[in-house]
Amino acid sequence: MTRPMTMLDSAPSESSSEEESDDDGDSDDSSEEESSDEDGYERDEENALDTLIDSVGDYDDPKECWDLVREWLREHSVEETQAAIEYKGEFDTTALHVACRNHPPRDVVDVMLMAHPDGIFWADSFGWLPLHYATANGTDIEVVNLLLDAYPDSRLTTDKRGRTPLHFALGNVDNPPTPQLVKLLAGKTGESAKWPDENKMLPIHYACAYGASVEVLEELVQAWEESIGKPDGKGRLPIHFALGNADRPNSAPVAQLLVSLSPGCIDIHDSEKNLPLHLLSAKAAGVEVSKFMERENIKKCLNVYLKAKPKQSIDFLTGIQNMPVYIRDVAVIHPTVQTMLNAKISSRFPTMILMLDFYFLAAIIGTFSFTSRQALERRFDPLNNVEGAAPDARNVSGALLSPLFIGSVYFFFREVTQMISVRQQTTVIKYLTEPENALNLSFVFLNMYYTILMSTGAGDDNSFRTGCAFTLGVSYLQVLAYLKSILIEFAVFVSGVVYVTTRLVAFMVSLIITIVAFAQMWYTIFRQSSECLSAFGEDDVGTPARPRQMTCSLSTNRSRKPSKTASLASTTPSALACRTPSTKHTL
Repeated sequence: MTRPMTMLDSAPSESSSEEESDDDGDSDDSSEEESSDEDGYERDEENALDTLIDSVGDYDDPKECWDLVREWLREHSVEETQAAIEYKGEFDTTALHVACRNHPPRDVVDVMLMAHPDGIFWADSFGWLPLHYATANGTDIEVVNLLLDAYPDSRLTTDKRGRTPLHFALGNVDNPPTPQLVKLLAGKTGESAKWPDENKMLPIHYACAYGASVEVLEELVQAWEESIGKPDGKGRLPIHFALGNADRPNSAPVAQLLVSLSPGCIDIHDSEKNLPLHLLSAKAAGVEVSKFMERENIKKCLNVYLKAKPKQSIDFLTGIQNMPVYIRDVAVIHPTVQTMLNAKISSRFPTMILMLDFYFLAAIIGTFSFTSRQALERRFDPLNNVEGAAPDARNVSGALLSPLFIGSVYFFFREVTQMISVRQQTTVIKYLTEPENALNLSFVFLNMYYTILMSTGAGDDNSFRTGCAFTLGVSYLQVLAYLKSILIEFAVFVSGVVYVTTRLVAFMVSLIITIVAFAQMWYTIFRQSSECLSAFGEDDVGTPARPRQMTCSLSTNRSRKPSKTASLASTTPSALACRTPSTKHTL
């Protein structure tokens, strides 16, 4: 097929008679310009197919663009089509690469393979074959099958990061792979399912991380059943990836399948000493309140994990403790956790600790209530604040304060012991910012501080009184925290109260603003009005008015009574009403 004429081709022929009379130098320049223009045209022709295919995404209906591609292929010879397919654009991509990432029809790919069969072997600068592009972008399975027929070994060809086309298909979240596609890419012997990438992640790890369906996972397990227990470079099993991405819809059924096939996987630590539960907790902490469905998916995954009855360990209980509140409440009422807690409570040492907590907490609250009242009486007694008073007149007896000292020391060492036990799972700052831990430490230090003030009589009296009241409030909050830690039903109730209260804050703020606004409006309306001035005893010019008095005397002179009665009768009801608020009756 001859190249169509352009304006650059026709311009020299129209002035050929004039150019013949010019010198040889002008003729040579003209021929060089013509050659340069022709080369540019050829480059545009080679790039035309690539550019046309890449514009598929700009069409509302991709079929229109593919019809244009078919028309281009019909209008050009095999040689021209081959040249266009061989053209390498950005990142060494060819027209076949570009086509495979834009969901091409089978007939278009078939024509391109016939025009340039070697194009199926060409990789771009990232090591991606056309099959990598097809699987990464959800291309139809018929096209994938066509590419595999042309190059069967491409299912095991890896890019520069060690990923096969099966890795690419399983990492596609927008167009998840079907079980048929996974079976096709895995091969008859499942060789592709055994291929790790540069991070030693197998295709089954990708499937669990990116939320593949249960049917897809079943195909991978059928291809290589041992992959369930194979870790990646960080020691993470497929169950770690499934629970680490628990917000995805398919994570719960996938986790159920993994646990049913390998029950012991739930107790395996990765190289960073994380259980699958820890990864679930970390994912849950990053899910916002507005993402209701994602939170529900996480709760389903947690139920699957707890239903599998993981082993009781410090790491497991720490994982439960570090969970966000909205899933911790789900965990503490689960039968598995209840059984663990009951077994823990029924053992001798934990029971002794709980009883000691109760005894010391009761002793501190009772003793502090009694001694603080005695300290306040001594501090505000005038006889104890004058010169010459006994030095210890403001002090409380050390014998009475001994339960406070002993209890504070007990709770302090208990808190230090707990901090040491979880030092590998959290940082000091994170531990101290936990609400329950902050309450425990506040309880200890407030009681110790004000016990010392009671024993020495030091400090400002008014500040001491306020501090004692605040310390008593913190102590009773500690009682609520203690009950929440031992009673499941109470824990759920307290969490519910906190949940409702926190959501009432916005309502209360709005209500207060509304009340203040109306108060300011009414105050402004009635300011300097006659009603306001009369009520406050001011006249119209803002000066105090004389009190209106009605003096009623009991006199034996009966002749004055009629005149008084007449005076009252002559007063209009409205005038009497206006005077009544300020009228004084004197007997």
